[in-house]
Amino acid sequence: MEKRALLAVVLSLLVFLIYSQFMAPQPPKTPQTPPTTEAPKPESTQPADQAATPLPTPPTPPPAPTPPSDLRPARLIQVSNGKVQLVFSEAGGRLVSCRLLGFQEEQKPGSPLKELVRIEDKAQAPLELSLFKNSLPGLERAVYQAENKSPALSAKEKPVELVFRWTSPAGLEVVKRYRILPQSYVFELDVVLNNRSGRSLDDNLNLMLTARHDPHEGGRYAFKGFGAYADGKLVEKEPKKLSEPEIISGKLSWGGYENSYFIQALIPLDQQGSFRGSLLDQAKDGELVAVRYTSPPFSLASGSTQAFKFGLFFGPKEIDVLHKAGHDLDKSINMGWFDIIAKPFLYFLKFTFGLVGNYGLAIILLTIGVKIVFWPLTQKSYKSMKSMQDLQPQMMKLREKYKNDKQRLNQEMMTLYRSRKVNPMGGCLPMVIQIPVFIALYRLLDYAIELRHSGFFLWITDLSAPDRLFRFPFNVPMMEPPYGIPVLTLLMGVSMFIQQKMTPTPGDPTQAKIMLLMPIVFTFIFINFPSGLVLYWLVNNVLTIGQQMYTNRKR
Repeated sequence: MEKRALLAVVLSLLVFLIYSQFMAPQPPKTPQTPPTTEAPKPESTQPADQAATPLPTPPTPPPAPTPPSDLRPARLIQVSNGKVQLVFSEAGGRLVSCRLLGFQEEQKPGSPLKELVRIEDKAQAPLELSLFKNSLPGLERAVYQAENKSPALSAKEKPVELVFRWTSPAGLEVVKRYRILPQSYVFELDVVLNNRSGRSLDDNLNLMLTARHDPHEGGRYAFKGFGAYADGKLVEKEPKKLSEPEIISGKLSWGGYENSYFIQALIPLDQQGSFRGSLLDQAKDGELVAVRYTSPPFSLASGSTQAFKFGLFFGPKEIDVLHKAGHDLDKSINMGWFDIIAKPFLYFLKFTFGLVGNYGLAIILLTIGVKIVFWPLTQKSYKSMKSMQDLQPQMMKLREKYKNDKQRLNQEMMTLYRSRKVNPMGGCLPMVIQIPVFIALYRLLDYAIELRHSGFFLWITDLSAPDRLFRFPFNVPMMEPPYGIPVLTLLMGVSMFIQQKMTPTPGDPTQAKIMLLMPIVFTFIFINFPSGLVLYWLVNNVLTIGQQMYTNRKR
């Protein structure tokens, strides 16, 4: 039995390690500095993963010669709606800045608002418009004329429209009309083509969304990269795997760039066409990911008008916000195989936060709730392990007596188990059953934006980051920056040691020593984990110690 119990614990650890190392995206080793934007300074204020099957698309013809771009200086127009501060440029009628009110880049005084549009030059700005067959040369570099004269607009109480117009030398007018909604992360874009060229236009419309990939942002193992939801399926692909473009066609809900905390999504409201995720460049400051939407083919006769309608979502991956926004955006919160378990935990976490107002306390209450649910199974496991310990003297005699007859030994062992009404697997099964729950909680606490920059008490000011008391001016082996004393992690290791000492001892002394090494191993594993996850594990250990004391006293 002690071998089975040891095997169960070791397998549990192996499952966790294999999942973390091979089944979840790994963070890179080198830090990166996010690029800055040229937008004006705002006011100071506080994934079931599956690979998509590439679908064939018409070959892209060689680009035609394009006339020089309009050299007229491009104006910037800022719009604030109470949730975001958007800055649009007449250059391409593109979005050059999107800052989220209420979210900061870093958790320190004076940190700027969270910027979702991180570009090095205006040519990288999202929402570039083009035609698939390049039948309208110069469109990509066009400087539009904005109808709005004011450089700053407010959409906090009622919607605001921004209209950009450009007419090609051939006489085809392009209109980009943005509609900014109050108190929302969703805004709308209408693209209208007015054909006054005297000839028919046969092409497909392209609208491209670009995003700077930051592999360090968000949870250690949460997905970061190209994402799309089409035909009822979520497709996610990391930038490093986009050496070949990922093409998704069918009934499109959304496509864009996402990480564990934020998402930038393009929503074709006619739901038809295709998304094409690709990698534009691989600079040392992070990859530039492009998501291009291509409409179905259209034929626009001279004197006719063609309109395309889009929704855009630039905001946090808060499950209530995404659900309210619709268009299956909530499907972007994908916690892998254990999503079906993790999502209810997320709702419970948010509910308890509404009661206590502190996510650290909410994690403690969630841990207590999980412990109550598994109390009967854990109790049964302790009793079974204690009963097996009581049988150790008889089992040792049987092993000595039938050491040369394995078949007879097994028969006598089973007879002993039946006579004492002991299930040799009783101590292992409850452990195995709880593994999916632990991994689901691990994924949840690594993924939830609710924990980002959310404090618990004293030095634990960010439950999504490792806990560090004091800061060292030197590097610490096996520790990621910042360097300091991982108090919660050390307490967790001590609690595991106490728990191991209270657990019924295996008959084999070697196995007992191996079991006592587990707290040390887990301490090193958890040293760089988010403090929210370490808090869960620590509280769970303390509750387990209390349950073991209760069981021993009762016996």
